[in-house]
Amino acid sequence: MGGDPAQTRIAVDGANIVDGVDGGTQQNFSQEIVQEFQISTTNFDLSTGVTGVGAINIVTRSGANDFHGSAYFFFRDHNMSAYPGLSRQPGVTSPFFARRQPGFYLGGPFVKDRLWFFVNYEHMNQRSVVPVQPLIPEFSSFGGIFPSPYNGNQVSVRLDYRLNVNNNAYVLYSHDGNNSFGPRGTGSLPSNWLQNLNWADQSAGSLISILRPTLVNEARFSYSY
Repeated sequence: MGGDPAQTRIAVDGANIVDGVDGGTQQNFSQEIVQEFQISTTNFDLSTGVTGVGAINIVTRSGANDFHGSAYFFFRDHNMSAYPGLSRQPGVTSPFFARRQPGFYLGGPFVKDRLWFFVNYEHMNQRSVVPVQPLIPEFSSFGGIFPSPYNGNQVSVRLDYRLNVNNNAYVLYSHDGNNSFGPRGTGSLPSNWLQNLNWADQSAGSLISILRPTLVNEARFSYSY
């Protein structure tokens, strides 16, 4: 505790997702695929990899012999949020904001006791506004309230396969894509805003083998783009 968070090792099913440039994660995942979190701060073992700060591993959900699924829709807008009283911007009494976040997940068997699937999709549709007041008085007429949209999609697909009593395997594919349009700094006009496009994909898999009653081996692979 108290270490540099940029050096924390973050993994999904043991596959590294740390952003080596800015720290944090290089990809976002829907909360619906998370089965549990595993946090290590001391006494690191081989599963955490190399780290001197800490490690967080996200275990993803898998299918089962029964079908399970859910659909959801999260919504929040400016009418549900308190506007900060100490940071109000002149001319904007209640800035528009709306976030719509639908999604679903479904899991079950392709072949009972042998092959299972789990799939999740989540969409983000966010609309907000940014008030712009040019710092130079002569250009004040160019100011106003301008829309700043954000759209994103997250997809995850996992397959689990039981080869035999002693060998189990899985593969996982996840995608995170989003785009936004907004200011690069304070007071900048929309003609100087940035169109930000992000695209991240990860493929991972594992083969767990019981070699002896007291010896288990896990072979992992992962690829991130």
